[in-house]
Amino acid sequence: MTRFKSLDFAKYLATAAAVIGLGQVAIADDTRWSGYVDAGYTISGVSGNDALAVRDGALYFANKAGETSFLFDLPFSGVNGSSDFVLAKNKVQAFLRHDFAGFNWRLGQFDGIFGLERNDSVDLFFTGQGALYNTQPGVITALEAGYTFNDRLSAQLYAGGAHDEGGLDSGNRPEVGAKVSLSGDYKVGVGAHFRKTGDDQNTLYVNATGETTLQGFGLGVEGTFTKTGAADAAFGASVMVNHSLIAKWDAGVRAQYLAKFIDDKEIQITAGVRRMIDKTLTIKANYIFDNVTATAGASAETDHQGVIAAVYGF
Repeated sequence: MTRFKSLDFAKYLATAAAVIGLGQVAIADDTRWSGYVDAGYTISGVSGNDALAVRDGALYFANKAGETSFLFDLPFSGVNGSSDFVLAKNKVQAFLRHDFAGFNWRLGQFDGIFGLERNDSVDLFFTGQGALYNTQPGVITALEAGYTFNDRLSAQLYAGGAHDEGGLDSGNRPEVGAKVSLSGDYKVGVGAHFRKTGDDQNTLYVNATGETTLQGFGLGVEGTFTKTGAADAAFGASVMVNHSLIAKWDAGVRAQYLAKFIDDKEIQITAGVRRMIDKTLTIKANYIFDNVTATAGASAETDHQGVIAAVYGF
């Protein structure tokens, strides 16, 4: 074979490889990059904390090919008293999922499935989650199976490590959780998780949520019950209401009561407004009243806080 013909053959081979490669890429139905950043100012907060900060943020990479998908969620936030950033802390997601004939399963680390308020501030009406959020699983490292019965009813079941602790004890003392969800005009979710935390000790967590829109008001209610061993049972309740004002302004109130979690009692009330500047930028302003009784019989302490935040999501 002459040198000229060898070069022609190499070009043809390269072209064929490129066409095959494009065909392989085309198998991936959808590849997306997205993310958000939440920067804000705390008017009155914990002594020593930065008033101005990058409060929250994340970069998401998602890919779907046929009925199989993959998600990677890289969270970040500013470090108090430093220009450094915390990356991949507390709420990283990395999981694959497959759907087939109403069934689905996912494996890896993913956001907790309980509660009304999600992990990322871009998904919240208020500037941050309420006190009750801190009592629910943040992320779960597990194998989950789900089934969609119809357009409204679905169920999830998972087994894996202790929530927020990776795959800890997933082999000998796994956490097992389940949830049933009803969608539509009235959204209802009821779920629980159970884990053996000692030779003679178990932990049970139960959560129920409800959401609807009534006369232009968005309503959300939530109740949580948890008990570990012989310790007192803990209970929490939340009510959230929001309503459109004028133009792109919304206002909302969130009231929560917690008993026997970290503190003996806590009453937290959040009130604020939200302004949708455009499809990417939202401005929020909140006032937070927090009344805490640390131990039974102790005097309650009240904290007042104001937060202004700008959230950009793409």
